[in-house]
Amino acid sequence: MWGYSIFSLRLCYCCDMTTSNPKRRIWTIRSSQDLGRTLGDVRKLGDLTQQQLAEMTGMRRDYLSQLESSSDTLELRRLILAFRRLGADITVTVDAPDDAS
Repeated sequence: MWGYSIFSLRLCYCCDMTTSNPKRRIWTIRSSQDLGRTLGDVRKLGDLTQQQLAEMTGMRRDYLSQLESSSDTLELRRLILAFRRLGADITVTVDAPDDAS
């Protein structure tokens, strides 16, 4: 429709983009792999283990591990593709803790 192909949508993983707030971290999600890596980055920024996050969310730790290691799922890929085809940007924004650099 807008000239995208599944291959042109697999672009770079962008993390820690510059913002006016030095403690704010922003990740741009362009693929399900980006989403998994971002989950791991944000979890580590919060100083949490996979087990702690699993307990907080009711997910299994091995499932979180699969997500973070960029285990691709068709559902996530299709969802992200739908947003991209609609011209939407998917970002994750987190204010870093005071002790984070």
